Amino acid sequence: MNQYQFVDLVDAYPTHRRSPKDKCVPEELPALIKVLPGIAILSPNAEEALSLLSIPLPPTPSSIEQAADRLLSYGIGDSRKGWVIIRSGGLGAYVKTLDSRGQWIDAYWSINDSKRIVDVTGAGNSFLGGLAAGLMLTGDVVKGKQRYEPVYPP
Repeated sequence: MNQYQFVDLVDAYPTHRRSPKDKCVPEELPALIKVLPGIAILSPNAEEALSLLSIPLPPTPSSIEQAADRLLSYGIGDSRKGWVIIRSGGLGAYVKTLDSRGQWIDAYWSINDSKRIVDVTGAGNSFLGGLAAGLMLTGDVVKGKQRYEPVYPP
């Protein structure tokens, strides 16, 4: 069995649900910090991460990397061994732990494909579903993201 256990945060922490966009505000940061030790992977989108940490929008690679460092400084996961993956739309995803250098993983779709994208509703959930499947199959966050992210037909 793989070392990762997937837990629905609503069941694990009934008073700290996975934050909807309107809850990704600086006032909610203390509540998030309280539950971070019980989370193996924290994966906000770029706008959520920047808003929560009061980092100005729009997202840039530099501001996303800064947000990842700050989130990790709060202690994600057991013994601070957790991952942060910031989903950043066309920029891709930024993946990092306290013990590893950050890594950008390319987005599946590029700006040249924008006419093929009909609706992004559910993209974050699809990303995380593909990540979970890949992680269970490979045991590696980066390989899991690269090999098993959702792929949609044109």
